[in-house]
Amino acid sequence: MRRVATQYAQSARGVIGVRSQSLLVVEAPLFKRRIANDGWFVFVDGVLEKSKDAPDPRQPPLRDPYRTEYLGEYVYAFTSCEDCRPGTEAVAFSSPIRDVRHASGTLVVDTATALIVAQTETPYKLPWPTKSGDLVATWGTTDGGWFPKSITGSFVGKIGPFVGHARYAQTLSPYRRFEDVATATAALSQQP
Repeated sequence: MRRVATQYAQSARGVIGVRSQSLLVVEAPLFKRRIANDGWFVFVDGVLEKSKDAPDPRQPPLRDPYRTEYLGEYVYAFTSCEDCRPGTEAVAFSSPIRDVRHASGTLVVDTATALIVAQTETPYKLPWPTKSGDLVATWGTTDGGWFPKSITGSFVGKIGPFVGHARYAQTLSPYRRFEDVATATAALSQQP
């Protein structure tokens, strides 16, 4: 995991901006909703610095298990992977810290390059009324480096006797490198 964290840190170094298209579909008794969002994000050394929309204060950024500064907050173990292609390994991760900033899941890693190919995660705590959920990210090469290209998720929520389900899909592209946060913010906010 130290090799994976080093590869991610090298790829994420600097100011990187990305566009995002997402769709959240919520289906519950007496309630159906589709929420589409075209947004953007600006990261500095892999940390979110600016975005089109204000972050949800109930769900702070995850302490990602592939970041050098958080490796000590997780436990890792190789695990079986029936769908892994040759040259990849699956690494399960979990944390003894069961809060909104941590998750359990699996990283599929290219053993030659130490790049993440895919990631699944189950957050330990989610904002009310969500009771459980899973996210799946597919990683790949971009103009800006090696990053998540798509994220999908499914969630279950409950209010009293009513149970609802939600599906989430997000596409991230293109990643671009910028000189500074102001330049990135100006460029991304001007795009339709």
